Amino acid sequence: MSKSTYKAIDLLILSGISGGIEALIYWAYNSFGHYDGYIVSFIVVIGMIAMFRWNWAGIVVPIISGGVSVLMMRLNQDLSLGTMLANTLGYLPMLICLLWFKFIDKKKMLSSYGTMYGYLLSGYLLVDIGRTCFASIGITSLSQIADVLYSYVVWDLLNIVIGCVVFFVALKQKTLVYDMNTYLIEFKKENPTSVIRNEIDDYHSLESIAEDNDEVSDIALLDGGMLTTEDLKKMNETYMKMTNTQSKYIKEQQAIDDYHKQKDSKKDNTKENGGQAK
Repeated sequence: MSKSTYKAIDLLILSGISGGIEALIYWAYNSFGHYDGYIVSFIVVIGMIAMFRWNWAGIVVPIISGGVSVLMMRLNQDLSLGTMLANTLGYLPMLICLLWFKFIDKKKMLSSYGTMYGYLLSGYLLVDIGRTCFASIGITSLSQIADVLYSYVVWDLLNIVIGCVVFFVALKQKTLVYDMNTYLIEFKKENPTSVIRNEIDDYHSLESIAEDNDEVSDIALLDGGMLTTEDLKKMNETYMKMTNTQSKYIKEQQAIDDYHKQKDSKKDNTKENGGQAK
């Protein structure tokens, strides 16, 4: 699976989870009562996790989830253009949170709860500002715009508390709030297939050494080099018989034996000739 395919699937899953939760919450509100401006939402916290995982590409998660919330709201009421934009494009200011990654390494961020919660809270604040900008379309009074911003901030207070709890649980998971580019690199280096492949490469390198030096077998190398010369000789003899080949060791021994035989033969001939001369 390619990295782009993995990213698309991961973002699709996060969008499905976030959008599904939003749809369920709005269905519950519409079924059991009406809300007046406030509704529980997990879009921001899940969106901030998605951005931490995939940087700017993570913004698709809150935008898609916001689109689901707009569709659910329209089932029971008419919405203004400003409201629809506020609940979709209003999440775009979250992208400013990418500056955290520019100035602070993600691994360092993960080592500090204060930094991570600063990252999360900045996301909530920027979303409230973004919503206010879109919801204030057609409003010219600064006081009214301030009231809209105030209402969004107040409505989000409980969501911030809930979001902080969810974020804390997510941080406790090893690879949920994690840079996925780093994760994929680490996984490629440490996955079992790579380990096995490295071990095979190492074994082949040992075999190549054994082939270059016939008198030393791969078994002897794997045994830590504790075999005696006699053991190596016996193992090589067995190996040569099975493969119908001869090693340098065997050839050298044969040459030495032939030399000694010839030398002994000359001595015997000399003795015989000397004896006859007498």
